[in-house]
Amino acid sequence: MRTLLLLCVVLLLDACGKPETPPAAAPKAAATITAQHLTALPQPAATALTQWITQLEQFDKAAQALAKAPSAAHLAAARSAWQTSYGGFNRNLVWLLGNRTAAQLVMHQLDPLPIQPGYVDALKEWPDSGLVNDPTLKLDAASLVQQNQATDDSEVSLGFQVIQFLLWGSDGLPRKAEDFRAARRAQYLTLVCAQLLQDAQAATQALQQQGTDLTLGKQAAQKR
Repeated sequence: MRTLLLLCVVLLLDACGKPETPPAAAPKAAATITAQHLTALPQPAATALTQWITQLEQFDKAAQALAKAPSAAHLAAARSAWQTSYGGFNRNLVWLLGNRTAAQLVMHQLDPLPIQPGYVDALKEWPDSGLVNDPTLKLDAASLVQQNQATDDSEVSLGFQVIQFLLWGSDGLPRKAEDFRAARRAQYLTLVCAQLLQDAQAATQALQQQGTDLTLGKQAAQKR
């Protein structure tokens, strides 16, 4: 009996000393992001992108002229240049959205949608609203980038839609050329147009260097 008891104790101690068998490794989760199948830009797309950058350069010059010398003629010229460059943007949209780097610039800086106009400038109901009318905010390129979608995606300070609002105003408060005699509004216009050109150049460079996925671009464009 004593021998049997000692044998049980030895077996128990031996079992306690062995390390536990590690659990089987969990299967790896399937990748949720499908790799892009990028292809080089066809020549017509490369030509269209070059034309678009030229349009934006001309638009930037028109905006600077309006800010420097506000007049009805300069306002009309800036509006026309905006329409031309935005048309070029839309013609290149499927190529831009087919490249992740360019698509991020489109969605967050070139043409984020929707926007809150009152976040940018005055509305009839709120004549003192917007970054333009906030004297505590230093207006420069860095601050506009920082303020862009700072706490909400619709709090947009950059891009085509912001510039359109600056140039046309709203139904209740249409824009007049003399409105750009206000130094901060004129400064905002030149800064946001310069940033637009810079972002467009960065997006175009990404397309030229990395290529694009046309199928992905078409799908993304349909969702906008």
